[in-house]
Amino acid sequence: MNLRIAGVIAGAALVVTACGGGSSSKPVAQPAVSSPPVVSATPTPSPVVSATPSPVVSATPSPVVTPKATPKATPVTPKPAAVTTLGILDSTLPYQKGYGTARPSEISVGGDSSGNVTNITWTSWGGAQATGTGTAGYGGGRYGACTAFKAAHPGVDCEQRVPIVAYNLKSNCGGHPGYNSVEWYFPLAGETRDLNVPSYNSLCSPYGTN
Repeated sequence: MNLRIAGVIAGAALVVTACGGGSSSKPVAQPAVSSPPVVSATPTPSPVVSATPSPVVSATPSPVVTPKATPKATPVTPKPAAVTTLGILDSTLPYQKGYGTARPSEISVGGDSSGNVTNITWTSWGGAQATGTGTAGYGGGRYGACTAFKAAHPGVDCEQRVPIVAYNLKSNCGGHPGYNSVEWYFPLAGETRDLNVPSYNSLCSPYGTN
């Protein structure tokens, strides 16, 4: 019992001594304060965003539209105006002259001289009647008619300038307009125009059909 107490007292004395007890105070060593660790801020790297390249869209070329060639308009050649003729040319009369033409300068059926008129000049053509003058022989084809005329008209030749008229206009005379009748007469012999008695008629038909 006494040993235990002595031990306790001794231990307490040591503790007092260690804690600065006694007359000489010794500085108490302060524990070293360690500076707080310097935390270097590691920069947080920005995330590298790799730009995904936009897909290259290859432009589809527009189809080349070749304009259609405009067809050239076929020039329309105007039909010539229908020509009015004196009757038709009759193939059954091989020596016929002037018929089937416009403004003939000479007409003849190819027979005797009674059907001939030469040196015709027309003062009108294409209307209901065409008029002019020409040279014809009085009494042609009639034996003795010219002689009788000369006896009755001394100094007057049987070849005379006479009026000539083409008339009886038809819209279809061999496929075109044409005069179906012609008349000439001899004023020096006392004749006058009589369109009821043409010199030649049915000129738009072949000979012998009318």
